[in-house]
Amino acid sequence: MCLRSAKGFDVLHIKVTPRQILWPPLAHSVATQILHFITSPPRHHQPILVHGFSVGGYLYGETLVHIMSDVSLAESMSRRIRGQIFDSPVDFEGVPRGVGNALSNLKPVQLAIKTSLEAYMAAFQHQVTSHYIQSSETFRENPLRTPSLVLYSKADVVGTPGQ
Repeated sequence: MCLRSAKGFDVLHIKVTPRQILWPPLAHSVATQILHFITSPPRHHQPILVHGFSVGGYLYGETLVHIMSDVSLAESMSRRIRGQIFDSPVDFEGVPRGVGNALSNLKPVQLAIKTSLEAYMAAFQHQVTSHYIQSSETFRENPLRTPSLVLYSKADVVGTPGQ
C-alpha cells in the first residue's frame, strides 16, 4: 500500500504474512511487486530511503538479490537508495527461535515451534533455507554500499542483537 505523507513523500507500507516468509517463492513475488512499484514511470527517478522492521530485513535481502541480478537496475538503485534503517532485523538463524517466542510465552511451546521450524528448514534446504541464506548474505554484504543504521531492542522477542 502506498501512502502520501504530510511532507509529500511516497510511503510504501508492506506487510507480509507468515506464509510469505516461510515459503520464499511467495516472498520473491512481493520483492518483484516492490521493484515494479519503485521502477514505475512516476517513481523511477525518486530517491529511496528503506526502513524495515523485523522480517523486513529478510524481504529487503530478497529484493536486493533481484536488484543485483540486473546490472542496469543495480546501477540505478545504487544512485537512488540513499539510506537504509532496520529495526531488529531477523536473520535466518533467528527465525526458528524468534517465531517460537513471538507465538507463545510458554517455554515448551516455544521449543516445539523452534524444533519444528529447524526440521522444516533442514527438510527444505533447497526450496527454503538456501533462499534465506542468499538473502542474508546479500543483506549483510550491502552490495549497493548504502549508508545503514541497524537498531536492536533487548526487549524484542524475535530479532535480537548479535544475530
